[in-house]
Amino acid sequence: MNGRSIKKLTSDKALKKSLDNGFTKSNHFEAAARVFALYKKATKMKPEKDRNSDPNILSVKRFYTDFKLKSGKQATVKITVKETKQNGHTIYSVELLKK
Repeated sequence: MNGRSIKKLTSDKALKKSLDNGFTKSNHFEAAARVFALYKKATKMKPEKDRNSDPNILSVKRFYTDFKLKSGKQATVKITVKETKQNGHTIYSVELLKK
């Protein structure tokens, strides 16, 4: 992970997705802070091509795992990983989904 990845995890756009799914800002940042542990136990779905056909992006992979927030609320976490020619695999975003 690099500085850009951290900015993406905590960006307004990433946060809005979690908020739209019924979670709080605090919930989103709790998941973002634990993204490595969540990634390690997540299930990978079928890799996809970049939707913008960016030639520098080799694949986009989505991972899903269950997560119990400190509040006790259950969530599914979606982690997006981009594989690029320049940086290899990088965690790109985290989003909380209703379980």
